[in-house]
Amino acid sequence: MNKILNSFSDLDNVYLKIAEGGFYQRPTTVMTVLGSCVSVTFHDPRTKFGAIFHALLPRADQFENPGPQLNPYKYVDTAINLLALSFREAGVSLAGLEIKLFGGANQNTSNGLDIGVQNVAAAKDILARHGLPVAASNTGGPKGRKILFISHTGEVYLKMLNTPVRQ
Repeated sequence: MNKILNSFSDLDNVYLKIAEGGFYQRPTTVMTVLGSCVSVTFHDPRTKFGAIFHALLPRADQFENPGPQLNPYKYVDTAINLLALSFREAGVSLAGLEIKLFGGANQNTSNGLDIGVQNVAAAKDILARHGLPVAASNTGGPKGRKILFISHTGEVYLKMLNTPVRQ
């Protein structure tokens, strides 16, 4: 993956941590590492704008009262809603976006809930509500993923990690 990243060394470079994301009008490479978290990439081939987020949890209203202090990138639903709005505000039709979905590795918790499965389900639901079909995805399974998103082309490079997510 470093070889690919080096071929884009002239671009802005971003590393997303949990609960971070962005809307990129300038060509940018964005890397992140996912376990049970989810990333969705958005790309508009006409304007070459791109967006991505790294969300920890499926829906904000399940975990806290949404308010002015809410970090929208912490939750799948609010991250998708924010980035859809960002494209609309930039004059981009959502109908032309290419969407890709990654992450959601299986991570059984003590209360029996699999947050990875919930994150993927929330992403598919919210994307469908916006009329955004998923063009490609790599989700679930026991291992994490490292992804590299090239914002202006929509390309995503994926590397499966050798270590299973914490069970």
